[in-house]
Amino acid sequence: MKKRVLFVYSTMMLGGSTTSLLSLLQNFDYEKYQVDLLLYKAEGPFIDYIPEQVNILPTALAPEMTQLRRRIKSIFNGKLLDSLFCGVKYYGKLVMSQQKNAYMNAAWCRVPEKEYDVAIGFLELWSDVIVNKYIKAKKKISWVHVDYQKAHYIPALDCHTFDESNYIVHVSKKCMQNFQKAFPQYANRCVYIENILTKSFLQSRIQRAPKVHVEVENAGLRLLSVCRIEMDHKGLDRGVEAIRILKDRGYKINWYVIGSGPDESKMKEYIKKADLENDIHMLGRMECPFTLYEKFDAFFVPSRYEGKPMAVTEAQMLGLPPIVTEYESAHEQIDDLKTGIIAKNSCDGIVDVLERILKSPQILNGVRNDLLQSDFDNVKCINQIYELMEKE
Repeated sequence: MKKRVLFVYSTMMLGGSTTSLLSLLQNFDYEKYQVDLLLYKAEGPFIDYIPEQVNILPTALAPEMTQLRRRIKSIFNGKLLDSLFCGVKYYGKLVMSQQKNAYMNAAWCRVPEKEYDVAIGFLELWSDVIVNKYIKAKKKISWVHVDYQKAHYIPALDCHTFDESNYIVHVSKKCMQNFQKAFPQYANRCVYIENILTKSFLQSRIQRAPKVHVEVENAGLRLLSVCRIEMDHKGLDRGVEAIRILKDRGYKINWYVIGSGPDESKMKEYIKKADLENDIHMLGRMECPFTLYEKFDAFFVPSRYEGKPMAVTEAQMLGLPPIVTEYESAHEQIDDLKTGIIAKNSCDGIVDVLERILKSPQILNGVRNDLLQSDFDNVKCINQIYELMEKE
């Protein structure tokens, strides 16, 4: 008899965690496991990539639960005020706490009544709350894709979130260590499993995506970033400043940024203020930008912090040298000057590395050659997940 497995996830949004989930589901053993998928909302550009063997349940957010009804309900049950209070208490301003919001959103969700052999929350916050607090299962596994400390999460607000988790999976060893410091009571439940990424899934995305045409200037160092437009997290302000400094020194860089997010207007203001409108090009959101990679010299990640970004591994798979800051998992993901280039996690560090490459472009040629001879497909990591699911 097949074991019943439930995956819980938010939406099929663009992002590394979705790529990892789909790589996993497309290589799952459906002869042995019967798989259900519970989404908060059945939306996002990756919705059609879900394998046909996966049974997609009715969404956790019922259609009749409109935003107005949710807001009214959260006011009367006190969860909205609780979220705002935590924002003031822990961040010093009137903002809603992401962690409290996860509990608030989970409270009005509908979930399956049947019991599963294994339930997996494949993303921090809402997915993990649903699995731990609302799903009936013999075994529960939670995924944490971010660096918990650097993401500014407050341990006190999640002190009971993982109580029922048999295992807590982290995609980076360093991020796992930081989580264990924040939650010593869960330390022995933590395991490290890389984000799943297969070349076959990457190729399927390329084949299914519409053709994208972008004129890329040939002059100077051509950098590409694909990310959510968040200034602080992604360090985009540092990228702008680094390019301004190098332009003042006489160097030419063309930086193309693909993505959308809350700080798009702020990013454009930074670019205009630095007088870099002819040097930094905002291209907006693209579902599949991979056909453009061959036009660029390097993949640029100026982030202040990261979990273990899939975008970097995707670039490596496609032979585009990544230039990244020294976020927590950088040395796990990159062999410096072989499978990528690591800069100190500061604006000065970014400037130093970019200037070194501008002076010695053969550095990138060496990295590119190493990438083309490397294999970044890690489908075998699925066996680690099976081991957790089967372990008594």
